[in-house]
Amino acid sequence: MHAMAKAEGEAAEVTRDEIAMWFQFLNAVALGETSVDPDKEVRKDGSAIAPLFKDHDIEYEQIFDSDEAAEIQLRSQGMMCHVIQDLFTLSHCLRNPQNEICKFYYYGAQDRGEHSEADHGMPEHKQELIKQCANCLRSIKNGEAYEYEQVLALSNDPQVSDGGAFT
Repeated sequence: MHAMAKAEGEAAEVTRDEIAMWFQFLNAVALGETSVDPDKEVRKDGSAIAPLFKDHDIEYEQIFDSDEAAEIQLRSQGMMCHVIQDLFTLSHCLRNPQNEICKFYYYGAQDRGEHSEADHGMPEHKQELIKQCANCLRSIKNGEAYEYEQVLALSNDPQVSDGGAFT
């Protein structure tokens, strides 16, 4: 999950809800509340994220690049920080000055080179990015789920996904 829409024209609410589902799952894994069988296909295990992988033959070991439970828990934390980073990246979504998401971008509509050149943090939101990653790690260390809702706040009139300026 890279904090981007999975199709052009996808409603921002759909993308936000899927990213929220991913955060919920990663929180549970990072806290040890949910364990995964590394050899099991995600779409077949009935987990909360199974619908996100319904068209993919992906095993948990491919997602976490590990088959060890302790390492999978740690990687879940890293994955949450990666999603937070993506949510503050120029080529992944558009944010307004109030730090709300106005639009998620769709990678398939972007030029790969243009995406790569802009695949870095938004300078005006750098402090929030650092704060949210620290909050995420602190929460998990304290045995609490990371409260991700703030990083997924949508503007009052979010737009459907497209490639943005990176087409």
